[in-house]
Amino acid sequence: MRTTLGAIVTLLLTLALAATASAQDNCKSFDPGHGATPFTFGMKKPDLGKFGYEVKPGFTDGVFEVGPYTIWLDATGVTTIAVDASALPCLVPAGAKSKKAPRIDASKARMEELATFFGGCGLLQMNTGANVIDCANGITILQSMAGIELRTSKEARPVETPCDAYVTPGATDATTKAVDVKPGKVYCVGTRTLTADVSPADITALDGKLRYNTCPRTDNRGGTTVQCDYDGVRFLFAGPKQALHRIEAIPTKP
Repeated sequence: MRTTLGAIVTLLLTLALAATASAQDNCKSFDPGHGATPFTFGMKKPDLGKFGYEVKPGFTDGVFEVGPYTIWLDATGVTTIAVDASALPCLVPAGAKSKKAPRIDASKARMEELATFFGGCGLLQMNTGANVIDCANGITILQSMAGIELRTSKEARPVETPCDAYVTPGATDATTKAVDVKPGKVYCVGTRTLTADVSPADITALDGKLRYNTCPRTDNRGGTTVQCDYDGVRFLFAGPKQALHRIEAIPTKP
């Protein structure tokens, strides 16, 4: 009986390890300048079906739906690759070899969390039809009513001001829920950029440069707090010069 039980336990452990290894092997990556797993820039149309996905015509000429991917081609081959983030439960950095490499569940991540993961990304842009974050490595993060899409292009867009860190307003459960501010760094909070030299007045003034509204200021012994309940963000200032010390996401009031 013990031998049988031991064999069952061993079998279950083996299956669990195999499933874990399989999940790790199925991790996808976006490789700037080269493509997105398993597709590469320059690949021709006949090559698109090599990976077991059905290849179907897309919404216009030169665009194809290949499984969860949307792929653009011109005379040179593949130029742009897009995929719904819901199809990426395991995303690793380009060229990652180790099983200890950073990874993110893109199917559950917010735009700013994905931007932090990729690095070199700019400010959130709220456009008609979709919100967009562009990254200097040719990766674009788009969010529409359909969800979040990751797109990588052969031609990278320049990013005017890359964000050193993000805070996602209202998202108190996100990895981008708070950040300690350091001089010389740029912090992107929603559609605004902030640096350490921001003052409480920049936020509370009705016509201040940051254009926040209804943000009460509280002067405490250890510092000053400016809380923007309707924007879902709180600012903490400290020291004799009231320098911006910390930015935190808070629940957003409807």
